[in-house]
Amino acid sequence: MSNTYFYHPDHLGSTSLVTNSYGEITQNISYIPYGEIFVEETSGGWQSPYYFNAKELDEETGLYYYGARYLDPAGARWLSADPMLEKYMGMSPYNYCAGNPVKLVDPDGREIKIRVYNKQLGRNEFLTYKDNNFWHEDGKRYNPQKESLGSNVYNLLSSYRKIESSNDKLLKNKLQTLQKSENTHWIDFSEEETSGVVPYTGNATEALEKVAKGESVGSWTILNFSEQARFKEIEGIEASCFSTVTHELSHQYDNEVGNNKEYGQYDKNPWKNPAEIRAVENENRGRRIEGLKERKTYGGKEIDFNQNH
Repeated sequence: MSNTYFYHPDHLGSTSLVTNSYGEITQNISYIPYGEIFVEETSGGWQSPYYFNAKELDEETGLYYYGARYLDPAGARWLSADPMLEKYMGMSPYNYCAGNPVKLVDPDGREIKIRVYNKQLGRNEFLTYKDNNFWHEDGKRYNPQKESLGSNVYNLLSSYRKIESSNDKLLKNKLQTLQKSENTHWIDFSEEETSGVVPYTGNATEALEKVAKGESVGSWTILNFSEQARFKEIEGIEASCFSTVTHELSHQYDNEVGNNKEYGQYDKNPWKNPAEIRAVENENRGRRIEGLKERKTYGGKEIDFNQNH
């Protein structure tokens, strides 16, 4: 056991601590956001060659090897263009993780995946939604009966499957449009932030410019499935994971089809926002599927569904 060492990764899979078989720390590493080593302390002896994102660091060049390309942590960029650059036209082909290295990981330098923590494996998993299932980065199907990725993943997949098995052609079309999109529509979970969707291309200024022109963009969604009590207090009716998903699906779809020109123009009176009216109508489709009472207010204010939207 004297030559056995254990990795202790952070949320990105980066080597943070290395301990020996006695639980003693032999290596302690901190990073600047794009992987450049900020602090490294060792007790002597064996050192791990794996650092940021658990990728091997070439000490001669200072580059990380990801399989498809090399990452320059000091320059915060790839050394070669993205081989899948046609999928991310709004981003530089040398851009790492859409400019968000604190939350996202690019497993091999080609395609960005959404990060979900897998408690059973003790590491991050990268899932994408396609054909009524979530898929792991290795191509295997996520099995909710055998895998535990948390209730958020399960509730989201259940909501998508409920849409796919429903008779609502509009909801199904919106979900399938996002599946086939050339844009990336990110989904993240939170128990602190309010559910919502923002236009996203990897560059905030560019995204807003495209939205204002009525152009298609991706999106970044926060889903908070723990806000039902607060929702009932404000709106006076029950909410569910499914009603939340169908509401935000409308905003995701609006970004995809370039129908979000009013973004940011109704912050003081959101119940008059055409995008929110469309989202509540979309939500009510989900409510009818579940047998929940339909929503008629936003922020406690009555919605005029006859308004041009």
